[in-house]
Amino acid sequence: MTKIKFGPMEEINFLCLFLAKFDQKAYEFFDIDKSNNQIHEDIAMRYKINSMNVIKNIRDEYDSFFPFNSEDGTGSNRVGWKRKLDKKKKNIYDLYRDINFEEAKTICNEILTKRAVYYQDATSSKKYDDVNLSKIKIRQFTDEGHERYSYFFNQAYFDPKNYEYDINLLLDDKYTEIIDDQTYLDQNLNFTNQYQFAKYLNEKLENCFNENLVNENKKLFDWLTYLYFKSLFPGPNGGKDWPRYFLTNEGNNSYRHLVKIPIELFREYGDLSKVFLSNVINSGSDLIEQSTSNQGNDFFNKNTLKLTNELFLIEDGEVLRTKKGAKMIKGKGSFRRLKKILKNYMINYHLASMDYRDLKDKIFDYTDEFNQWVE
Repeated sequence: MTKIKFGPMEEINFLCLFLAKFDQKAYEFFDIDKSNNQIHEDIAMRYKINSMNVIKNIRDEYDSFFPFNSEDGTGSNRVGWKRKLDKKKKNIYDLYRDINFEEAKTICNEILTKRAVYYQDATSSKKYDDVNLSKIKIRQFTDEGHERYSYFFNQAYFDPKNYEYDINLLLDDKYTEIIDDQTYLDQNLNFTNQYQFAKYLNEKLENCFNENLVNENKKLFDWLTYLYFKSLFPGPNGGKDWPRYFLTNEGNNSYRHLVKIPIELFREYGDLSKVFLSNVINSGSDLIEQSTSNQGNDFFNKNTLKLTNELFLIEDGEVLRTKKGAKMIKGKGSFRRLKKILKNYMINYHLASMDYRDLKDKIFDYTDEFNQWVE
C-alpha cells in the first residue's frame, strides 16, 4: 500500500504521476468513456479545485520524467514541462517512479475510495445559518476534522480567491469538540498586528492553559487558524506556505505557524514580544525566523528581547513598526549582526540571568554600530 501517509497534496501528486507514467491505461482506469480533460475535471472536483488545469499542469510536470518506453508501454509522447520538481512532487516521484500498474491502481483505489473526497455536508449546514460568529465557543478539531481541514486547505491553496469556507468544519460536533464552553471568540474582529492577535488569544485561552490543553496541541492551533482563516490566508504577497497554516514538527517548521508562535511569544514575554509581532497577522516574522531557524529557542530570553525592542521597535499607539536595522539582511547595525554578537557571548555567559545593563554595556563597548538606532 502507500509508503507514506498521504495528505491531499501527496494524493494529487500521486494521481498525476499515475496519469503521466501509465497514460491511457491510467485514464481508462478512471473512466474508459471519458476524455482526458474530463478525468482531470473529475479529479479536480474531488478536491474542490475549480480548474481542471491544475491537474493537467501537475501531470505535465511529471510527463518529462516518463517518456514513452516501447518495451513496457509506459510513458507518453508528451514533452511535458522540463523543470525541476518541487519538494513534495519530487518526494512522490522518488518513492513511486518504479511502481508497476497493479500496485499503482491499488493506491489509487485507496485514495479515491477512502480519503480523497472533501465535501460539504449540505444537510447539516442549515443549522448554522443563524450562528453568531462573534460568539464562538473554543473548540479543537477531532481527528476527522483535522484531516478534513487539510483537504480544505488544499482547495484554498490551488484556488485562493474562490475557496469555499465550510461553517460545518468550524462548528460541527463531527469535526470539532468544545474544550472551553465558558469563553467565546469573535471571528469578526480585525487585528492591527500579530501582537494584538496574540494578546487577544492569550486572554481567551487562559482556561485552556490552566487545563494544559494548549501546548503543542495542533488540533487547537489549526482550528484557531481555520477560525481566522480569512484574515490569515493568503499572505500579503499571496504567500500560501503550508507550515504557516499547519502545525508540524517536520523540518523544524513549527516556528512558522501564524497562530502558535505569536501566542507562545506573548505568553512567555508579554510586551517584550512586540518587536517580533509587529507584522500584520497574515505575515510571518523575519525576526522570528532569523532567531529560531538557526539557534532553536536559545536566543529568546527577557534580556535579548528587551535589547531587541530598545534597538529596533517603533511604537506609535497601537501601531508597531521596526526600524531599518531589523530588516537589513546583513551589515553593521543589523539584527542579524546583533544576533551573531549575542551568540558569541552565549559561549561564556548565561544571557538570561545577566543584569540587563551589563549585557547592554558589553554590546555597546564591543561596537558602536548600534548607536544609530538609539535615540
